[in-house]
Amino acid sequence: MTAIFTKEIRQFFSTFGGVLIFSIFLFLNSIFLWISNAAGTNILSLSYSNIDGLFFLSPFLFIIFIPTICMKLFSEEFNSGTSEILLTKSISTWKIVLGKYFACIALLLIFIIPTFFFPISVSLLSDSEGIDVGGLIGSYIGLFLLGAIFCSIGIFTSALSSNNISSLILSVILCSLLFFGFDIISKLSVLKNYELLINNFGISPHYKTMSMGLISLKDTVYFISTISFFLIMTETIIKLRKQ
Repeated sequence: MTAIFTKEIRQFFSTFGGVLIFSIFLFLNSIFLWISNAAGTNILSLSYSNIDGLFFLSPFLFIIFIPTICMKLFSEEFNSGTSEILLTKSISTWKIVLGKYFACIALLLIFIIPTFFFPISVSLLSDSEGIDVGGLIGSYIGLFLLGAIFCSIGIFTSALSSNNISSLILSVILCSLLFFGFDIISKLSVLKNYELLINNFGISPHYKTMSMGLISLKDTVYFISTISFFLIMTETIIKLRKQ
């Protein structure tokens, strides 16, 4: 499992594409938080010290960038034929899935950690008492769990197809549906009586609660169970491909 983990990390940063994805992610965050106010997230335009804009922007950026990170995890193996070598080794399918998933989680952390510069900068520039550290930690936990769900979706769609682009498109669609879809469906007039129930099946309300720094058992269980579901589905698909 460790060998799979290190291989995926090394492959991501050994190509220009990996470095470019990382750079664009940080660049877009910097633009929308410090320069442009097109999304209403410019820190300098606010009259108080917070980086709510980061947690508002992240779902939109993660929906694109995390599937891009994950699209090759299995599809490249299937396309190149190396999956036959990998799946015949004396390592369980579950460990293969976890090795690739943890590599994706490590890359997620590499994407998130540089954003610590934003709250530090805001705190240094603030004339008041600075940022609520407790709330900020809770918001970052929510951001990490959001990324972790998208990683599990990305690895799932990668296992479905041997084509990288197909995997990417499917992952973007599925991430978008889970984040925005249930919220949209719940607003339909015919389903008005079930609005809260339907909405809670989506990621959005759980992430919004955590992005405000509020950590609850219900939201934590939702994230963990959704991640587990997609990882188990990925393992099932890989096992079927082995037969």
